[in-house]
Amino acid sequence: ITFNGAVDGIAGEKTEKEIAVWLRNNWVKPDSEYRKGDYDDNGVKNKFGEHGGEHHHPGDGITEFQKDLAAVKAYTGKIDGIFGEKTEAAVKLFQDKASKGELVEKDGKKAKVKDEEKLIGYRNGVGDGATVETVKKVAEKGRTVDDGLKESIQAHFEDSEGNKIDITKPNQSVLLIVETTSMVGKKVEIDLSDARFNFEYNGQVLENDILKDFEITTDKMEIKLKSVPGKK
Repeated sequence: ITFNGAVDGIAGEKTEKEIAVWLRNNWVKPDSEYRKGDYDDNGVKNKFGEHGGEHHHPGDGITEFQKDLAAVKAYTGKIDGIFGEKTEAAVKLFQDKASKGELVEKDGKKAKVKDEEKLIGYRNGVGDGATVETVKKVAEKGRTVDDGLKESIQAHFEDSEGNKIDITKPNQSVLLIVETTSMVGKKVEIDLSDARFNFEYNGQVLENDILKDFEITTDKMEIKLKSVPGKK
C-alpha cells in the first residue's frame, strides 16, 4: 500500500480508502461482496434459494443495491434480491461509466466528477464494497449513467497491424473490430451474412453467419475470426 497520510495510529477515512483500493486491486474478497448467483432474504421470498445457503446474504443488501442501480439508470430489471444476469450487466455498465466519470446531473448536463469520486480498481461485474458505496453516493446526488447518447454499433475488419481490410480468401485470420456507444454490459447479435465467406469463432463455424449473445464489455472490442469456405 502506498500511503500518503499521517502516520498517527488512527484508522481514518484516508486509511480505510487506501486499504479498500489495495483489497480490490489484489482480488481479496470482502464479506459484503455480491456476484452473479448470490441472493438476499428477498431472493429467498422469491423462491430463488434458502436461508443459510452458500450464496445467501442475510438482509436486503442485494435488493438495496438493485434499487440504487435502478436509480442511476443502470438497471431496468426486477427488484427481487437476486443477483442475476441483468444485475451483473447493470453493475458492469455502472463500473464502466463511474470509472471514467461519465455521469450526468439531474438537469441532463455532464457531471463534473472529481478524480477521488471515480471508481478505481473495481472487479468487472462484481458488487464489491467500493462499487456498492459508489453507486449509492451517485444515486443520492441524483446523478445517472444515462449520458443521453443513443445506442450504436459499428464493425469492420482489420489485420493484425490495425489496417482495415476486406476478406479476400478462405482460411484468413482477421480481427472484427466492434465499436459501440452506450452498450457496455449488453449482449448483441452481430450479423456477418453480407461477407463473402463463412466465419469460425473459437473453433466453431458461426451458424447463419451470426455471432450470438456477444457481450459488450468495452466501447471498442477486438474479436478474432477466421474465414472459412462454404458461402453459397
